[in-house]
Amino acid sequence: MEEDFDVVLMDAHMPILDGIEATKRIREAGRNIPIIALTASVLNEKIHKCLEAGMNDALPKPFKREDLLKVLERFYTKA
Repeated sequence: MEEDFDVVLMDAHMPILDGIEATKRIREAGRNIPIIALTASVLNEKIHKCLEAGMNDALPKPFKREDLLKVLERFYTKA
């Protein structure tokens, strides 16, 4: 299945449908796109829940441009 996007930057705390539930739905739909959690929480428990839901990585907010680029390089660097 071809993806419409290269990456999803997922806010973990969204109204109505939070990032964890949104990620679960994306994964249930068979999408294998990289999902990066953006969260104000630096608690390992919250980050673990994001990864357990199917997100590929997490970045605490606020983050620097360099931090985002490092995470993206993990998915898009040619070997």
